[in-house]
Amino acid sequence: VSVAGGATLTEGAGSIVKVAEDVEIVVDGVLQVNGTAGAPVVFTPESADDPWGGIELNVGTSRVNVSHAIFIGAGADAMWFETHSGYASHRDEQALFLVGANGAQLHLADCAIFDLAGQAMNSRAGAVIDLQRTLIQRCITAGELNGSVVTIDRGAIIEIPRDDATYVDGDNDAIYFTSGTQTVSRTVIGWRKDDGIDSGGNGGTGTTTTLNGNWYEAIFHEGHSLSGVREVSYTGCVFLNCGQGVEDGYSG
Repeated sequence: VSVAGGATLTEGAGSIVKVAEDVEIVVDGVLQVNGTAGAPVVFTPESADDPWGGIELNVGTSRVNVSHAIFIGAGADAMWFETHSGYASHRDEQALFLVGANGAQLHLADCAIFDLAGQAMNSRAGAVIDLQRTLIQRCITAGELNGSVVTIDRGAIIEIPRDDATYVDGDNDAIYFTSGTQTVSRTVIGWRKDDGIDSGGNGGTGTTTTLNGNWYEAIFHEGHSLSGVREVSYTGCVFLNCGQGVEDGYSG
């Protein structure tokens, strides 16, 4: 399924988009999703047991603009990043949103993403990701964002991958930032089995991470593991029941 460059596909309030097993939506133009609080748009697999693929933004003209939508059951390919070159990801599972081009833009407002078979997002250098009042819950990880401009405000990234008693250290970070510019504000991050925000020591000159008024709770390892060469600032953040609040020094 594709939206060609120069074209716009609009989904109106109350639409239910049932996506067949393994199917990917490739957006080279604009995907405009106009849900409302009373009538959100829902993207769901045709069958709960057969996950669909994801939404790919592969060129600089790719735009996905979403208001009041629910995304369920994406991430069919458990080895997607193993078989697609040119991407960086700590996990192999397919992402709901692959923002894979310089200039591609993903904008979500008042959305919910949950019960994914794979990751929520992945990005490459020059992409723009803007999440406003968005929930990400019960997925492998919210994803790895590489070299992008990222804004997350008044969101929640919780239960990664599941809130159960089973623990395996498998890079199930709430979200992973490498280089780029990231701002996370007034967001709850918690109930996860590795780190809250991780970088693994990846960054570089010019990498800036700004954290304002966030709440971190029940994180097995670090609330923040933002090592490497980067500028990090914290204002008004709370760390509760974390293995460590902040780690700085992983890469020496």
